[in-house]
Amino acid sequence: MKDIHNLFHQILSEGGTPGTLFLLLSELKQAGDPGAVIQGCTEALSFFPGDIRIRHLMAEACLETGCLTLGESEIEKATEE
Repeated sequence: MKDIHNLFHQILSEGGTPGTLFLLLSELKQAGDPGAVIQGCTEALSFFPGDIRIRHLMAEACLETGCLTLGESEIEKATEE
């Protein structure tokens, strides 16, 4: 799983596409690391704030970890887009 983290940060720093970042973050979620998904989505959204897929993934991870307020906020932002 550490390889996914490193790959994510490398792609993010080199200007990866939102789709690529979404795929990597989805892999992190499937690997059972919602905390890393939230952190990664936060970083990705700072570059691509309008990406609904990343925002939706972050909302799911927030709800899974019990961060209901943040999860609800992300759902609202995604629906506004």
